[in-house]
Amino acid sequence: MLISTDRRFAFVHVPKTGGTSICRALAEPSDMTFIGKLQYPIGKRMRQEVGDQKWTELFTFAFVRNPWSRLVEWYIAIRQRPSHPHHVRARGQLVQFEEFLKYAPNFGIPIWRNQVDWIMDGDRIIVDFVGRFETLRDDFAAVCQKIGVTAELPYKASQFDYRAFYGPKLRGFVTEKYSRDIEAFGYAFQ
Repeated sequence: MLISTDRRFAFVHVPKTGGTSICRALAEPSDMTFIGKLQYPIGKRMRQEVGDQKWTELFTFAFVRNPWSRLVEWYIAIRQRPSHPHHVRARGQLVQFEEFLKYAPNFGIPIWRNQVDWIMDGDRIIVDFVGRFETLRDDFAAVCQKIGVTAELPYKASQFDYRAFYGPKLRGFVTEKYSRDIEAFGYAFQ
């Protein structure tokens, strides 16, 4: 979670949507407030930390991602990064993607939290702009234009086809678990 009072924005960081790259691109230490571990819903808690009046004065934004792609990215990232707190477990107990999907929540990996949980208060989205990972560069450029900065994303594109990780059963499992995201953002398994 990133807030700039000088540039008047608040970024709600939804995991595995390019948020780390966005934070790196926009971070200016003299002007930033990083809000760490907040309870869910994150956007609502950020708004409470900042105050309702101040929140309405900021340009608020978040990014979301196709749920099927997001889960594969999460799985790959945990398995490939030895510094990740769940790396050992993912390399040992959650070796197969299907095991990861079924058992990761038992180990404190919040993969089934819908992305709307980060940016909603009740049934209302509380950020001004929801960008998409699938159009990250264009949507980030729009954010930069809105907040008046020039920034480049230090982002590497994923090198996988998420569809290869799913059979019909797993695809349906994710459809059920992420039904709120699929409905809110119009995602489909394509």
